[in-house]
Amino acid sequence: MNILHKITPFLYQLFNVTYGDKVKLIADITEYYTINQHLPVVKEKEGIISVDIPVKLYLDTVSYTHLISLCENKQFEKAYPVAVDLVSRTPSNSELNRIKGQIESELGETDKAVDSLIDALRWDPKNTYALIMMGNIFARDKNDIETAMKYFNQASVADPEDNISLNNIGANLMIMGRLDEAQEFFEKAEKLNNKYPNTKYGLAYVSFSKENYENAFQYVLQSLTLNKVKDGLFGQSIDLAKAIAEKVDASDDAAIALKSYAEKLELLTGKKIQIQEDTEIPTVAKVELAENHNRDYHLIKYKPGYPGVTHLVLHELTHIELAEEARIAGNHMLFTATHQHRIKFMTDYENYAKFLQKKGYPETSIAGVMNSLFEGLNRQVYNTPIDLFIEDRLYNDFPELRPVQFVSLYTLMMEGLDAVTRKEIVDLTDTKILSNSKIYNIVNALHFKELFSFDAIKLFKPSTLESRQATSLYKEYGDYRSDKEPGEEYELLQNWANDLSLSKYFQLVLESEYKKTAIDLDIPELKDIDENTEADQKIEMHEFQEKHQDANLNPAVMMFMVGALKYFKDKSSAEIKRTAFEIATIGVNGINPDKQDGYRVNSIPGSNFSGYQLLAYYYVSFALSAPQLLPELQLPFDREFESAKEFVKP
Repeated sequence: MNILHKITPFLYQLFNVTYGDKVKLIADITEYYTINQHLPVVKEKEGIISVDIPVKLYLDTVSYTHLISLCENKQFEKAYPVAVDLVSRTPSNSELNRIKGQIESELGETDKAVDSLIDALRWDPKNTYALIMMGNIFARDKNDIETAMKYFNQASVADPEDNISLNNIGANLMIMGRLDEAQEFFEKAEKLNNKYPNTKYGLAYVSFSKENYENAFQYVLQSLTLNKVKDGLFGQSIDLAKAIAEKVDASDDAAIALKSYAEKLELLTGKKIQIQEDTEIPTVAKVELAENHNRDYHLIKYKPGYPGVTHLVLHELTHIELAEEARIAGNHMLFTATHQHRIKFMTDYENYAKFLQKKGYPETSIAGVMNSLFEGLNRQVYNTPIDLFIEDRLYNDFPELRPVQFVSLYTLMMEGLDAVTRKEIVDLTDTKILSNSKIYNIVNALHFKELFSFDAIKLFKPSTLESRQATSLYKEYGDYRSDKEPGEEYELLQNWANDLSLSKYFQLVLESEYKKTAIDLDIPELKDIDENTEADQKIEMHEFQEKHQDANLNPAVMMFMVGALKYFKDKSSAEIKRTAFEIATIGVNGINPDKQDGYRVNSIPGSNFSGYQLLAYYYVSFALSAPQLLPELQLPFDREFESAKEFVKP
């Protein structure tokens, strides 16, 4: 076995000999390479020390294979004694010493790791993996950048084509604040390997530190795209993207873009635009169009503290622009969701409501869940296709704000991912509702991938059918996007809803034909009836009764009736009758079924009923205390009452 050492300051360091003391260096080298009393032949010529070792040691390949397997499975505690035994029998194997050093490093034995890596380098001074590992230990664990640089530099000398050593040199220079030098090494590493995510991250960080946010963003996107294992570097890259977005979001450019766009739309629509914070809205941002709220201004609300505020507001401004373009063309549509649509949803998912009831959830919670699912699904039906056109427009019109757009959309995508993959949610959500929601989320992920080359689709774990449906919907969007006419987004919206059998839960109505109360386009819901007069309330109550004579069973009312039957179970007939006539007094002025709370019945302490809940108690109290008067109430809930009794059998 022959080993060649070039006499350099690094060689003196490797054998811990004072630089220039060649006699001691050769003596120590001779001693080190003496194996089983077999002296090596050591010669020095023209700055090279040659070591010939007369003994040849053979590696136990079976044990070595076992060692590698343990390391690959991160079983380092089991691997360590195997490595120690192998090194004791084959000390001349450089790679074996390196593996032992890596195991010691993983186990937190830093000093032992350094000793093992020095052994690895003494047996093979060109073992670049050992050199890089030594550099990492001194930089990371010992905070000794100067020594780390010596090993990294040696690695670059040993293998000038090794991009990893160049990358690590750049990283350490970056830590030291020597940004120009760091960039130089990162660029050299990038030329050798343009697919190494660590180098892209390094270039992103250097650019960010130099306040070149455009370059920083492009590099961090490349780092994220190339990072297939989603390791610690992935998280660091996301954090850096957020830091870049924060800087851009707070810049004068962002403020100017927002102000200019709002002023442009005020001229286009002839109405002022107000922007305000609101912590109570169910989405991160929403727009209330002036025409839908009887105002002379458009109102945009957003949740403060949310990533990418500028993007959120720009997004809602674009909603205004698309709506106005469609209005000018005479085909602006309103997305309406009425009582009938809500009840149709409740009826279709009656079995799901019963499933929740069997799980022990109270009736009020079940009604709340059903309403939330109805509104949430309709939000996706309405927003997803329109949002694609909006994000395309923002991406093309505001290239300087793309970091903000990326972080904002990424945050929303991850929230959507959690909502359709988290086990607790999946276990308790109806499979059809969950699947439709996932499809809309995947459509957004497909668009995100096209804009930013970031693929998160597999994270949603779609079934083959879900993947095929989402891809089909997105392809249809592609057919519209290149030559979209004003208002065509509504056509796409309707097509998708038809494909997914969701069109029965809403109706698109031409604004020019819409004669009823306007609705909020982000959350389909009717305005509170409290804004009307008592006469209006009576009229609406009568219309409600008429419309529901032939309606399907209403699961929400049924569940409220279950609660009422349980409440009245231990009450006397007189107590029930007193409550019945108290509710009847309230009902003189009409009861708004859609009112979420505010109805208080004095004979039921602590009551704060919604409209439907009060109607359920109204019906049940009379059914139990004065059934002969039920026809006078004209409440179309006979089937709900019969079903409710099945849940409360003695």
